[in-house]
Amino acid sequence: MNDPIRLAVVGAHRGGSFGAALDAFAHKIRLVAVCDLDDRVLNRWAETHPDVRTTTSYDSLLDDPGVDAVLIATPMMLHARQAVQAMNAGKHVLSEVIAATTLEECWELVETVERTGLTYMMAENYCYRRETMMVKHMAELGVFGDLTFAEGAYIHDTRDLLIKNTGERAWRAFREASQTSRSNTYPTHSLGPVSQWLGITRSDRFLRTTTFVTKSVSRHEWAMSVLPEGHHDANPEAWAHAADSAS
Repeated sequence: MNDPIRLAVVGAHRGGSFGAALDAFAHKIRLVAVCDLDDRVLNRWAETHPDVRTTTSYDSLLDDPGVDAVLIATPMMLHARQAVQAMNAGKHVLSEVIAATTLEECWELVETVERTGLTYMMAENYCYRRETMMVKHMAELGVFGDLTFAEGAYIHDTRDLLIKNTGERAWRAFREASQTSRSNTYPTHSLGPVSQWLGITRSDRFLRTTTFVTKSVSRHEWAMSVLPEGHHDANPEAWAHAADSAS
């Protein structure tokens, strides 16, 4: 029980940002494998972590008895199905936000955890930023008195993350990704810290949430400013779906 957890990173490009955390907890976590579809990303991992197995096959990774848990850092629309698949294969899961894209996926996650008895956690990192932890500590000390109202926001201009240097769309720009949330792509970045300050799921709980959203009109303008004339994405029609979902 005291042996380090043997962890695999799935989505090795974004997952590379967790290197410092893995090093800090080397006595508790041992990186044993990384999985990504891009061989160039895997080659970079192989150079810095020569003892770590690299693979492009998620199925083979889950078949490996030497893996105890997976850190899922893939595009958000894949998180729920990959988490369920991992737990069904007997692996614990730490998933980047968002946890799921539909209510059906949420229920499937809950039911899979209950059926398998494995550990699942959504890695909402904004709960653990220095400033949000400071406010949480102040709230616990009663500095603000009896908390009755709180606000949180997460504003992130992602236009420069929509298109790769090659002129191809990055995953955020595809219809499936842009419609994972009808409002804020990362709602828990702001909601998570506020929930901790107010004791949600500890001394209280949510009964209802409400979303207000305005249409997105900036994607095609950005595309036109960075893509050559005549490119198939350099016109408003190519981004018509964005009018019904937020950026």
